[in-house]
Amino acid sequence: MNVKRPNGFSMVELLVVIAISAFMLTSIFTTFMTGQATWFTADSAIELRDNIRVSNEKIGRELRESGFDSVAAAQVTVLDGSGANATDILRFSMPVLCNSATSLLDANGNVAHWGAPLTWGCTTSSCMDANDTCASVEYKYVQYEITSSNQLVRKVLSPALAVAQQDTIASNVTNMQITTSADQNVITIQLTAQKLSPLRKLITLTKSIDVYLRNRG
Repeated sequence: MNVKRPNGFSMVELLVVIAISAFMLTSIFTTFMTGQATWFTADSAIELRDNIRVSNEKIGRELRESGFDSVAAAQVTVLDGSGANATDILRFSMPVLCNSATSLLDANGNVAHWGAPLTWGCTTSSCMDANDTCASVEYKYVQYEITSSNQLVRKVLSPALAVAQQDTIASNVTNMQITTSADQNVITIQLTAQKLSPLRKLITLTKSIDVYLRNRG
């Protein structure tokens, strides 16, 4: 007598199929989530790296023009722990043109006027002096500091420390620490940037640069 086997899967076979399918789906989901987390982490790290790179380039390009005047007075001031969240503040003057007919150096080869360009990258008197005369220098200091919202800002200050202009250089910058060499000719700037990735992982990056001051009195 022949006994026909029922069509379809038995309960045991069905449970095995479900278990295998669940394992495969879990593996695929885990792999996907791991890949997504890695991508988001790398993307956030690249953004922070770019922020610090741009910040260091902008600060370094201006700061290296500073130093000491003809009577050896330092033109760089570090306000230790005076910024938001006890970060340092960097304030300095650099050679400026106070008139379109003047030059950066006087007849003795010294810096003629110390001040601050109103805009970063300015190379003409039109953005280095408000009235284009040498009777006074309206823009006296460049100041870099971090705000309470973790923005690195560049301020231009008058001789009385009034803010003439403020521009945001980078976001997600949480710390700036500044040290000066024993001979005061090298300024080391350490910047830290932080950001939460879309998956809520905190990414932190710290980089430092050494800036050699060109004008040494």
